[in-house]
Amino acid sequence: MTKLFQNNAILLTCAEMAAADFCTTKLGIPAISLMERAGRGVAEVAERVWRDAGAQGTILVVCGPGNNGGDGYVAARRLAMSSITVRVAQLGDITKIKGTAALAIEKCPCTIESLEGLSLAGVSLVIDALFGAGLSKSVTGLAASFINKINKSDIPVVSVDVPSGLYGDKGRADDVCIRASETVTFHAKKPGHLLYPGRALCGKLHVIDIGIDRGCYDAIKPKTFENIPPLWIDFFPIERVAQHKYHRGHVIVLGGRPPALGASRLTALAALRTGSGLVTLMAPSETYEIQAGALDDVMVVNMASRTSFLQRLKDSRITAVAIGPGAGVGLETKKLVLKTLESERATVLDADALSSFVEEPNILFSAIKGPTVITPHTGEFNKLFPDLDYGEDKLAVARTAAKRSGAVLILKGPDTVIASPCGRAAINTNAPTHLSVGGTGDVLAGMVVALLGRGM
Repeated sequence: MTKLFQNNAILLTCAEMAAADFCTTKLGIPAISLMERAGRGVAEVAERVWRDAGAQGTILVVCGPGNNGGDGYVAARRLAMSSITVRVAQLGDITKIKGTAALAIEKCPCTIESLEGLSLAGVSLVIDALFGAGLSKSVTGLAASFINKINKSDIPVVSVDVPSGLYGDKGRADDVCIRASETVTFHAKKPGHLLYPGRALCGKLHVIDIGIDRGCYDAIKPKTFENIPPLWIDFFPIERVAQHKYHRGHVIVLGGRPPALGASRLTALAALRTGSGLVTLMAPSETYEIQAGALDDVMVVNMASRTSFLQRLKDSRITAVAIGPGAGVGLETKKLVLKTLESERATVLDADALSSFVEEPNILFSAIKGPTVITPHTGEFNKLFPDLDYGEDKLAVARTAAKRSGAVLILKGPDTVIASPCGRAAINTNAPTHLSVGGTGDVLAGMVVALLGRGM
């Protein structure tokens, strides 16, 4: 088992989670044991929420027809054993439930009510065990009516696996979805917990260890991750005392044009702060004096023509190039991009470098040969990939775009997705609100080019 599969950055799709369950049962752990551990975890979270709210009133457990409902029945039994008043309501015909969930129902001592006409009088907490992460269609009928009723109340909800109505792989919900106060999932987070709007619908997220054997990962080979330090820390470049500046990379940033001169400066300064040993800003002649006067630690070179930029690229000590912030949209930027890609230097393409190709993106994609990162925001992405439905499944769309372009794609947003042409992808979960201002994308480009320039 590789070290990558040992860390807690892994996200499992619904199919991968099912495969992990199956693999674990094949190793001798009964499915009912996994369900018992899951239900116990739900009960512990629910009891804590209930006690924090004053330990008053009834806990209502609402169960669906699948294993998600089975987890709910285990939780109901454990809560009842703690002398908490518990009610259980079932969606659909309980006699048709089979398998592991049926075993959980047999052990539950609670009277089981129908969801139809269910009263919420005296209920102080709801455990939502209606539908799990594998939901594949919109919630309608009686379940939809109940979810709308709960959402209109001020009763806190603890959801099992995902809030009912949320698609676990996509983070997307149709018109009807529980808005949970807290969500309890099992073994590993799912993409839908991290992608919006799913992240907002889940409330506080808890991951419960139910005994899944991580050796199963060698067969599953997960390709989706949360972008946290365990994913990349082993590859992060570390400064050493004996290093000189060229050991830490020399990056070039293409200087900007009015009125966005500050964009390329932000990129250059970010590259310096991220650890580049040397940063050169190639400024067009008309802006050279302004840029040179504004920067101290960054070298500013007068780019009298495209030729001077290309001459600079011939220096073997140049390790990475950033083009785009404030560069201007047009033919000149397009030519500089294509010549840079031809050199097969590690390259970051942002902003105007991408917008210059919106009429013919395939020319850009076919030119990408060396290590390249593209960093579009939503608007730029939609123009470069007009046939991809960004809103349907951000993770899948990012993977498709990365494969098509041949570049690592950073699809920016509150749930930024980073995807590689090989299919690996990571989702950011740490974006603070103050990133939603102008210039942060320029800083990001500088950080990325610095790390590429340092060999990451």
